[in-house]
Amino acid sequence: MRFDLAEYADVRYIGQEFTFNCVMHPWSDDSIWGTDTYHGGSSVCLAAIHSGLITAEEGGEITLRIGPGQAAYSGSSRNGVSSDSYTSRDRHVSFTFVR
Repeated sequence: MRFDLAEYADVRYIGQEFTFNCVMHPWSDDSIWGTDTYHGGSSVCLAAIHSGLITAEEGGEITLRIGPGQAAYSGSSRNGVSSDSYTSRDRHVSFTFVR
């Protein structure tokens, strides 16, 4: 199951935290943009793998915090996952993980 931030893409949710359980899933079709701070259109669970919080094989519970959209997101490769860079004109919301 893919957690979709679309319903939280509103400034009223900025600063709020949400907990989600990432289950084992073939993440190869999902995309992420950013490193540590991710574009709101990114796959939350794939970003959690990229961040080293969970593995694709085991999944697990993650907590994220909604933040304001960023002008740019820098991609990187970590934990077997590559994220892309992204320059945002729409200033969609972002998210970070609460450790």
